[in-house]
Amino acid sequence: MGKDSKPGDTILHKAGYIFREAVEDGMKCEQKEKSLLSAVKGIKSQALACEN
Repeated sequence: MGKDSKPGDTILHKAGYIFREAVEDGMKCEQKEKSLLSAVKGIKSQALACEN
């Protein structure tokens, strides 16, 4: 397997780091979306309570 000249990791390890970072970014994005959706649902339920 080839070596990455800077950190000394194999190319496979480097790919693993890139993959892990992408998954972690996706998980953070999903958490933000869930937070936004729950906030919007809360606002909608408050608006409906005010109308009744």
